[in-house]
Amino acid sequence: MAIYDFETDFSNHLMEYMNRRKGFDFCARVFTNMESLNACLRQNRIDILLLGEDVAELLGDRLCGRENIGQICLLSENFRVKENSPFPVIFKFQSAEDLIREIMQLYAADMPEGERIPAGNMKLYSVYSPCGGSGKTCIAMSAALELSGRGETLYVGLEPYSVLSVLMKQKPERGISDWIYYLKQSGTALRSKFGSVVCRKDSLDYIAQPENGMDLNELTAEDMEKWIEQLGEENYRYVVFDIGVMNSGIMTLLRSSSRILVPVGSGYLEQEKYSCFLGQLERAGEKAVAGRLKRICPPRDELLSGKEFGLWQLQEGRLGGYIREILREE
Repeated sequence: MAIYDFETDFSNHLMEYMNRRKGFDFCARVFTNMESLNACLRQNRIDILLLGEDVAELLGDRLCGRENIGQICLLSENFRVKENSPFPVIFKFQSAEDLIREIMQLYAADMPEGERIPAGNMKLYSVYSPCGGSGKTCIAMSAALELSGRGETLYVGLEPYSVLSVLMKQKPERGISDWIYYLKQSGTALRSKFGSVVCRKDSLDYIAQPENGMDLNELTAEDMEKWIEQLGEENYRYVVFDIGVMNSGIMTLLRSSSRILVPVGSGYLEQEKYSCFLGQLERAGEKAVAGRLKRICPPRDELLSGKEFGLWQLQEGRLGGYIREILREE
């Protein structure tokens, strides 16, 4: 990835961030003049070239080796996109994570089909329990954090009463409610809309909690089929769903999941609820779903009992170790 902008401080800070960022598979390099950029293009391919708008206006025909450039994006200092721009325009003064997300969406859309991660290689993990207070959210988040060390991972909270903003210590403007709305719009450009609801925390992508828990009941089987198909176009290796409701859309998700983790306590009532859940699946003819269930009994983790704890405790504590062993068997 090459960056050529007259604001060298901006370019250097962005380059340093990109080269440090875990999960970013490009090596970023800054250019400060046309001669050095052209010299590089004569010898190498540049997959993504970020040009300041002022730089682009002065280039004219001076840019050689256009065939050695994959995608050109213009960095704009305002939100208004110039008309008749030959290249996509990105607002430069946003967070580095949002800027990277926009760049990667444009690159993925332009990427040859054979270079994307095939949908069949993407694994969907679902975490669901018929038992309240099972620690389901901590388990799902711990699994997502562990998997993010193996490849690009997305965490999705399908939980009506979510504590995701507490765990992430940030509250995005958009989340799962917006995404459900987009899924229901015919003719919507889902790829670009999806990028607008995905957030990043360290090495993990996630979609924020619903504005209203009732919104999750609007997720139909058709919506979920469309969503799963769309996920196949993204570059994720793993997607972890934290499920807190049950409806036709969720059943469609469970049918597509590689593995369904079901935390169940050792108490009598918990055992009975799990048996009831299994019985309902069998009566509904969902034997394949029942076969993907992995019943687990996670240990009590004292690190998670306090008012304040961070994501690192979900990885480094007893629960993190337990989930690591579970996923090692997959």
